[in-house]
Amino acid sequence: MSIRTKLGISHSLMMLVPVLVTVILAYALFHVFAGQWNAVKAQYRLDGYSLGDFMHGEMMAVAELQSIMRDHPDLLLDEARLHEYGDRLAGRNIGIALFRSGELRYASEGLGNRVTGWLPVRPPAPGETYAWREESLHLHGRWFAGIQYMFRFADGSDGNLFLLLDGSPVDRLIHHLLPWLLFSLPAALIAANVLLTGWLSRRLIRPILELRQATERIREGDLDQVVVAQGRDELGDLGRAFEEMRQRLHESVRERLRFEENRKQLIANISHDLKTPITAIMGYAQGMLDGVAATPERLAKYARTIHAHASDLARLVDELLLYSKLDLNRVPFRFTELDLGEYAGRIVEEYRLYMESRGIRLDAELPAEPVRVTADPEQLKRVFTNLLENSAKHMDKEDGRILLRVMRDGEAGFARVEIADNGEGIDGRDLPHIFDRFYRAEASRSGGGSGLGLAIAAQIVEAHGGKIRADSEWGKGTIVTFTLKLSDRTDRAETNMRGGGHETRAHH
Repeated sequence: MSIRTKLGISHSLMMLVPVLVTVILAYALFHVFAGQWNAVKAQYRLDGYSLGDFMHGEMMAVAELQSIMRDHPDLLLDEARLHEYGDRLAGRNIGIALFRSGELRYASEGLGNRVTGWLPVRPPAPGETYAWREESLHLHGRWFAGIQYMFRFADGSDGNLFLLLDGSPVDRLIHHLLPWLLFSLPAALIAANVLLTGWLSRRLIRPILELRQATERIREGDLDQVVVAQGRDELGDLGRAFEEMRQRLHESVRERLRFEENRKQLIANISHDLKTPITAIMGYAQGMLDGVAATPERLAKYARTIHAHASDLARLVDELLLYSKLDLNRVPFRFTELDLGEYAGRIVEEYRLYMESRGIRLDAELPAEPVRVTADPEQLKRVFTNLLENSAKHMDKEDGRILLRVMRDGEAGFARVEIADNGEGIDGRDLPHIFDRFYRAEASRSGGGSGLGLAIAAQIVEAHGGKIRADSEWGKGTIVTFTLKLSDRTDRAETNMRGGGHETRAHH
C-alpha cells in the first residue's frame, strides 16, 4: 500500500470516525437513559399514538380554542366548556389558564391557583383584538413551555389564555444527558484521533525514525546493524534500498581494508625482492672496486652477474608497471583474430629448449582444425609466459612435465586452454587466492618474485572476456585453465560441425 493511499485512508477515517463515534455514542446513551425516556413517553402518553391521532386530538382542540378567541370569546366564560378542553389537552400534559382583566377565571387541575402572580399576563396592544406569543416559564422548580393568547371579550375587557406544556420530564432528561454528551463525545473523538494518529505513526513515522537511527549508526562507523525493511510502500522500498546501500558500503569498507592490508604485504614482498638483487649488485661492484676481480675472466664473470641481477630488477619493475596499468584499465589492447592452436604451438616451440635446459619436458595437444579467437597477441603471450614460468619455477620432480592443451570449451562460444604440470602443487588454503590482487604465499605458485605473475595473467584473461581458474593437489601437480571467446567465424563453423568429433594433433 502506497503512502498516498495510506494518507487518503487516514483522512477518510478522520472524517468518518467522528460520525461513527457520534452514532455509536448516541445509541449507547439512548440505552443508558432508556428508563428516563420511557418515563417521558409515559408522561406525555406518546405510546400507541400516531401523528394523525395527535393532529386530530390536541391540534384540533387548540384550533377550536383559537377560533373561539377570534370570533366568540365570551364562550370561554363557560367553565364547563373550558373544563372539556382541559380534559382533551391533559393527555399531553398541557394545561389551560384563563384570565379576564388580569384576574384568574380558570386553571387546569395540573396548574391550580399557583399560576396567579406567576404568569406574565399582558394586555393586547391598542387596536388589536387577537394576538399570541411564545412563553418559557419556571414554576416551583418545574419548566413550562407554552403560548399566551391575547384577545378582547365582547365588552372590551382584556382576555388572556395560556396553553402550558409541562416540560419538566424533558428538562430532567436533558440535564442528565447533556453532561454525558459534553464529556463522552469529545473523549471518544480524542481517543479515535489518538488511535488514528498512532496507526499513522506506526506506518509512516516509525520507519523514518528507524532509517534516521540507521543513518546515525553508519555515520558513527557501525555498518553491521541490519536495516529491516517492512511494508510494500515507498518507505519499505526506501528501507530495502538503504539496506542494499549499507551492504555495499560494508563490503566496500572491508574491501578497502583488505586492499590496504594486501598493499602493505605487497610493499614488504617487493622490498624483499628488490633487496636481493640490489645486495648482489652492490657486493659484486664492491668486489670489482676492491680489485677482487683481478683477471679479465673474473671481471667478465662479475659483470655478467651484475647484468643478470639488473635484468631481474628491470623485469620486476616492468611487472609492477604493467599490473598498475592493468588495474587502472590503462593498457591498450589491440585485438585481432588468430588461430589459438597455431599460436599456442609457436609458444611451445619457443619455450621447449628453455624448459629442457631446466630438465622439464614441454608437450602440447592442439586441435587439428582452426580454433579462432579474438585476442591481443602480445598480451596473450604474457599469459602463456607467466603460466609456463610459474610451472617451471615450482617444479620439484626430476622428470618434470608440462602439458599445454587447446580445445573448444563445453560452454558454447569459448575456447579452453589447459596448462598441466606434475610439480609441487598448491596448498588447499592458498588455492582460492592465487589470482587475487597482491596475494602472495610462500607455498603458492606465483610467477616471478613479486607474486604478480598469476594476478597479471588473470587481469589479461578477464580483459579478453574469459575466465581463469586452477585445480591442484599438493605434491602431485597443478592444472591452470583459462577460456577465451571464439570469433564469430569459429562460432559459425562449430555450429555447422556440431554432432561430429574433433581431431587433435600432438606436439612433442
